[in-house]
Amino acid sequence: MSTQNNQTTISGRIGEVRKYEKHFYTEFLLPAADAYSQPGIVEVRSNARLGKTGDEIECLVEITGYRGKPYKYTDKDTGEQITRRPVLNGLHAVEA
Repeated sequence: MSTQNNQTTISGRIGEVRKYEKHFYTEFLLPAADAYSQPGIVEVRSNARLGKTGDEIECLVEITGYRGKPYKYTDKDTGEQITRRPVLNGLHAVEA
């Protein structure tokens, strides 16, 4: 698979698949770096089902993201009120 800007290939085992409205959300368990590390987990949105629980697959994805809702918190060291706006990442299957 060749990639374009903001695309990458992921491979792993499907942990769970859920459907919400018109999209499928597939949880990928990524290979761990070694026997003592936990595997990474990412979720990929797609229009079609990518597989079933336990399948090992490879998938071309587009990386996207957006800013979440701002929230305030108090810095424990300074007592200062800080506003933070998290960045949320999304992976979307590149489908033919």
